[in-house]
Amino acid sequence: MAGTLVIVAFALGIAIAIIVIGGPLVFAILPILIGGGVIAFLEIARRRQAAQGMGKFREEAKTQKTEFTARDRETQA
Repeated sequence: MAGTLVIVAFALGIAIAIIVIGGPLVFAILPILIGGGVIAFLEIARRRQAAQGMGKFREEAKTQKTEFTARDRETQA
C-alpha cells in the first residue's frame, strides 16, 4: 500500500510540475514511468529481502531432535 501511495504522489508531483512550468502534460509521462519503475524495483527488492529474512528465521527456529531415555518412554505411556 505504501509503495502505491509513493508512486501516485510522485506521478502527481511530476504532472503538477510540468503544468506549472507550462509544458504539455505528455512530457510528464517519461519521468513518471522511470520514477515508477525505480520505486517498484526498490519495493520488490525490499519485499524479497523481508521474505528471505523470514525464511532464515524459520530455519533457525527449527527444533532439535530430542532423544528420550527408557524412563521417559515409560512416563509417556
